[in-house]
Amino acid sequence: MDNDSLTACYKKYCSQIKKEFNSNYTFDPKIDFNQQLKMYKQLDSSTFKQIWYFGRHRIIRKQKDSLDFKEISLASNNKYSKFLDKYGKENNVIKNYIKRLKAAGDITPTMNSSLIMAYERYNLSDIRTKLMIAIHYLTINDQFFRQEKY
Repeated sequence: MDNDSLTACYKKYCSQIKKEFNSNYTFDPKIDFNQQLKMYKQLDSSTFKQIWYFGRHRIIRKQKDSLDFKEISLASNNKYSKFLDKYGKENNVIKNYIKRLKAAGDITPTMNSSLIMAYERYNLSDIRTKLMIAIHYLTINDQFFRQEKY
């Protein structure tokens, strides 16, 4: 697929996410989670660790027991974040994205909102932006669907 066709796919995808969000204030990344897990297996473990890490997400309940689940998060001090830092020096939208990631340690509601509502401000023709968007939505999708106990 050439870059123009890929850019058109990204624009359509982002537009659909925005339309869904505007209609019901939520969205589904529409990524098959089983396929996503297969994709993870194709990545070298060191590559995975340069993008994400697993943390603990605790669900507190009224009963004495709590439920701890694995939750994937974007690592904010690794090769991927350094890549975003470098890209952010020439792109203010990415600069703000990485700034928020480093401050919060993970994807924030503001980062989600920016990508959903103002995706037009992102340079979708740049392959680096495509990578950032793909990793963003893969992360969100994983957080939506992973039900693995910690």
